[in-house]
Amino acid sequence: MSHRHKHLHRKQKVRSLRKKKKVYQLRSFWIVFAAVLLGALAIYFGIFFSAIQIQHIAIAGNQKVATGDIEKLAEKNSTTKVLGLSSQSIFLENPIALKNDILHAFPQIGDVSVQKKYPSSLFIMVQERQPFSVFCDSLTNCFSIDNTGVIFEQVQAPVGVMTISTEPAQLEVFAGEDVVNKNVMDAIGKIQTSLKQNFNIDVAQALVSDPLIITTSEKWKIYFDLTQDIDLQITKLNTLLKNQISTSDRKTLQYIYLQYQDRAYYK
Repeated sequence: MSHRHKHLHRKQKVRSLRKKKKVYQLRSFWIVFAAVLLGALAIYFGIFFSAIQIQHIAIAGNQKVATGDIEKLAEKNSTTKVLGLSSQSIFLENPIALKNDILHAFPQIGDVSVQKKYPSSLFIMVQERQPFSVFCDSLTNCFSIDNTGVIFEQVQAPVGVMTISTEPAQLEVFAGEDVVNKNVMDAIGKIQTSLKQNFNIDVAQALVSDPLIITTSEKWKIYFDLTQDIDLQITKLNTLLKNQISTSDRKTLQYIYLQYQDRAYYK
C-alpha cells in the first residue's frame, strides 16, 4: 500500500473512532427549540392571557334596538374555541364578521362600525334606519321602509302616511329585504318634496310600476316614466300646476300624464 493510501486510511479510522454528538448537544438544535418555545408562548399569551380578553363592549347610536341584545351577540361572536378552550382574545376578534352578524340579526340597523380598543375593549357604533314611508305587500302586511328601499320593522296599516306598493304586488315580505330600488326611492322623495314645498300637496300613495303612479292627498294621480329624467318631469308638473291648473281646478282633476317627452296631459 502506498504511503498516500496509508495516510488516508489512517484519517478515516480516526474519524470513525470520534464519538458522534447527540442532537440535543448541537447548538442549532437549541436555537430552533428556543424559537419554537418563544413562538408557542407568544401564541398562548396572545390567545389566553387574561389582560387581552375582551372585557368591555361599548355600544352607541342605538335607540330601538336594545343595547343588551347587541352586546349578547357581540359576546357570542367574540368567543372562539382554540384547542378545546374558549378565548375572547381581542387579537382573534374579526370586526367585519361582527358587523355582518349585527346587520343580519337586526334589520332596524342600517350601518355599524366595530373598533378594537386595545387591550380589552370593543366600541360598536350603530346607525339605525330612519323611516321614510310605509311599504305594504299583497297580504296587506306593512313595514317601515327607509330611503334606500329596505323594509325593517312591521307596523300597523298607516293612516295619513304615504304608502308605497309595487305592481305586480309582491307576495309576503320580511324585515331586512330590499323591496324598492334606491333610484326609485330617490325619485319618490323628490316628487314628495316638490309637491309639498311648492303647492302644499301631500303624497298619499306611490305605486311602483310602469309607469310610477303617485296618488295625491287631493285624490288625483300623476304618472311618471322612471326610464326618463325625473327632474324634467317634475319641472313640467310644477309648470302645469302654476300656470295652467288652478287650485280650484284641482278639485275636479283626475290625472296628469308626464311620461311623454314633448308635453304633458291632464284631465
